[in-house]
Amino acid sequence: MNLGIRAKLLASFGALTALLAVVGFVGWRNTVELAQDAEKMYAYQVKGTVALANSESALWKLRYGFPQFLVLPSKRSDILTEEPQLYKIIDDNLREYAKGELTAEEQVAFHKLQDAYHRYIAARPKWFELQQAGKLKEAAEYRAATTTPFGAETVEAFSELIQLQRKVGETKHQEIEANIQGLTVLLVCTLSFALLSAVILTAIVSRDIVNPIVQSVKKIASSSMEITAAVERQEYTISQQANAVNQTTATMNELSVASSLSAKQAEASAVSSHQALTLAESGNQSVEKTMKGIVTPVGVTSRL
Repeated sequence: MNLGIRAKLLASFGALTALLAVVGFVGWRNTVELAQDAEKMYAYQVKGTVALANSESALWKLRYGFPQFLVLPSKRSDILTEEPQLYKIIDDNLREYAKGELTAEEQVAFHKLQDAYHRYIAARPKWFELQQAGKLKEAAEYRAATTTPFGAETVEAFSELIQLQRKVGETKHQEIEANIQGLTVLLVCTLSFALLSAVILTAIVSRDIVNPIVQSVKKIASSSMEITAAVERQEYTISQQANAVNQTTATMNELSVASSLSAKQAEASAVSSHQALTLAESGNQSVEKTMKGIVTPVGVTSRL
């Protein structure tokens, strides 16, 4: 019986440990996956957003370079020197954005942006040449036909890509939140199942342990009641025996008193008999003396 209870306890403990291990493993695995998703979101979404913002900012500086070049002749040298630097900023940030896991829609929008941007930067040098050569009319016509629409197309492509990238980021963020909620529900359900299983196993083991103990207690109680009844019967018998002894003792006392009275009466009778015998002897002697006095005359006696 002890071995059976011990085996059940060990089995229950093993089952609960296994359930808790499953809960811990599921929670750990999902937490790792969520951490990876969050890291990817930071790497591909946050960095991508920053890269697009940097590229768009550099693009606007390029576009503002044309009116500044026209109205600020003293800044022309700086504007021309800054052109390659701004190109590099845009190219580096676009390459950084392209490292991310782009969706199919993002890839299409990104290629559209690259096409518009390459046409725009390819058209810019000729406008500067025409402007510096004093061909202002040709420069204005060229700008209206190339750089202005190409620049507007590039800005529009940037705006579309940024909005799409923001939409993708929101979708991924919602997916992560949904995964977190799903993980929470899973952990709660798994933990609830583990607790329910623990309660069931505890009830089963308790039943298997308590029932034999209850039966033993019942047997002990029954034996105790039987012993109590036997003791009560013995006490009753002893009480009856004690009463009989008391009655016998009383009878013996009465007999003793009667015997004492009888002894006293016998003694008194003996004394009376002795006195009667003494009186009889005294009377006998008196009769003998009387008889002798009658039989022998006084004078005869004196003559003899």
